[in-house]
Amino acid sequence: VGGLYLRTRLPLDVDDTLSLSFSIPGPEGELPLSCDARVAWTNCDKNRRRSDYATGVGLQFLNLSSEDLSTLEKFIDSYEEEKS
Repeated sequence: VGGLYLRTRLPLDVDDTLSLSFSIPGPEGELPLSCDARVAWTNCDKNRRRSDYATGVGLQFLNLSSEDLSTLEKFIDSYEEEKS
């Protein structure tokens, strides 16, 4: 897991840096995660890279802790198992 896609209409440019804070569901409640992220690519009306995605940006995690990365990977794995 190296990043995420953020649906937004805010005018962000490649290489802009953001501070992210978000939560994912866990077995004992919400699990807060936070890190900085770099805008790796944009998907806006004037530069549509992915027509199947809503307007937004691809973000690259910069300093997600190894503990938070592990938590996020477990969440994604469990989500994918549920879809199967």
